[in-house]
Amino acid sequence: MKNVTIYSTPTCHFCHATKEFFKENGIVFTDYNVSGDSARRDEMIQKSGQMCASHFCR
Repeated sequence: MKNVTIYSTPTCHFCHATKEFFKENGIVFTDYNVSGDSARRDEMIQKSGQMCASHFCR
């Protein structure tokens, strides 16, 4: 199975819905809260080119 990484924020309803879907379907994921972690936020921006929270599958 692929390694799923989620860059999220506590107020993002898309993030909550995605994480809930993964949990309901037994998909293991790593969640990084980018609102409180500037290093992960920078990593997210570097990978996606976006400032908004994103979801990545590797």
